[in-house]
Amino acid sequence: MINIALIDDHSIVREGFKRLLELNDTHTVTLEASSFQAAEQKLPLSTFDIAILDISLPDKNGLGLIPLIKRCSPEAKIIVVSMYDNDPYVSEAINLGANAYLSKQNASDEIITAIRRTLNGDSYLGQDIIKNIYYNSHSDSTSKVQKLTQRERDVFNLLAIGYSVKLIAKKLNVAVKTVHAHKSNIYEKLQITESYELLRLAIKSHSIKFEELLRE
Repeated sequence: MINIALIDDHSIVREGFKRLLELNDTHTVTLEASSFQAAEQKLPLSTFDIAILDISLPDKNGLGLIPLIKRCSPEAKIIVVSMYDNDPYVSEAINLGANAYLSKQNASDEIITAIRRTLNGDSYLGQDIIKNIYYNSHSDSTSKVQKLTQRERDVFNLLAIGYSVKLIAKKLNVAVKTVHAHKSNIYEKLQITESYELLRLAIKSHSIKFEELLRE
C-alpha cells in the first residue's frame, strides 16, 4: 500500500485528490493538513511514502515543510503542486529536495504519473513547468556541454530528462558506481550543484528535445 500525505488549504482540492488517488486500490491518503501548523503537528506522527504539498498555505510558505518531511520520512517522495509554475518557486522546491513539481492547473492529469515516476527513483516536472523552462531558455550554452566526453553526454542527457542513476546504469549497461562517477564529473565540469541547473543547461544547449521532457 502507498501511503500519501496531502497538504493543501482547500478542502475541495484535497477531496478531489483523495478521490482520484484512491481510485487505485494501492493508494491511500493517511494524512491531511490544511495549514503549515497542522502539518507540523501531524507529519512526525505519521508514516507515508508520498507527500503532496501546496506552496500557498494560509499561515506560511509550504516549501518550509520540505526539510521537516525529509526528517520525518527520509525515504518519502515529495510532490509540490502549485499555481506558481515558474521560477523562483520551481527551482527553490527542487533545491530543497522536492522530487516532482506540478502546476495545479494540470495536476489531476499528472499526479499518478508523478507518483509512479518518483517511487521509481526518477524526478518529474509537469508539462506546464517544462514548457515554461523550455520557452524561457534562450541563451546558447553549447560550449559548456562540449567539455563533456561522449559517455558523459549520454549520462547528462538522461539525468536532465529525469532518469535515476540506477535506471541510467541499466539503460547504458554499466555499473551504478560508474554512473555516479560520470555524474560527479559532469557537475564539476559544468560547475553546477543542482539537478534543476542541469535541466536548464540541457535545454539551453539543445542537448535534449522538448518531446523527450514530456515522456511518461
